[in-house]
Amino acid sequence: LGVEAFHIGEEHFLAFANHGTLGNGASYSTIHKWNGTQFEVFQSEETQSAHHWSHFQSKGVDYLALAEGGKPGRLFYWDGESFVHF
Repeated sequence: LGVEAFHIGEEHFLAFANHGTLGNGASYSTIHKWNGTQFEVFQSEETQSAHHWSHFQSKGVDYLALAEGGKPGRLFYWDGESFVHF
């Protein structure tokens, strides 16, 4: 399980890369958002052998990169409301 903590403006997030719990390496990796009291699941992505999220910013746009074992990485961008697959 890999964890990435980051913020976009005043919003705080935790992204959890889940390596696999469904028996075939598949699982759900989740992005949690702080609601003022606790982190709650904000978005979920089906993944396979995921091991790392990385947050970065380029030209004013926030991105999340996801590394999965044996597969090309995936890239998401923040559209102001959610993370969208690039």
